[in-house]
Amino acid sequence: MSLVDFHCAEYSDGKTVADQELRKRIVEIGIRKTARATQIDSKTIMLISRGERVKPTTLARVIEFVRNSKSAR
Repeated sequence: MSLVDFHCAEYSDGKTVADQELRKRIVEIGIRKTARATQIDSKTIMLISRGERVKPTTLARVIEFVRNSKSAR
């Protein structure tokens, strides 16, 4: 599975959970760097990396950053 084929689990409260690959990439990139680049609080990035539920728009911003940082390598 790759980030191009990304599918997240959606729950009844409208929140989503990142898949294992995205969570792994966040940790590789770094929580602080991801937080600074996406302008999302580091605590929220930490929740995403742990597999907790977050808003779909928040997760989408993180996915976009990870995709762009992967192509920049």
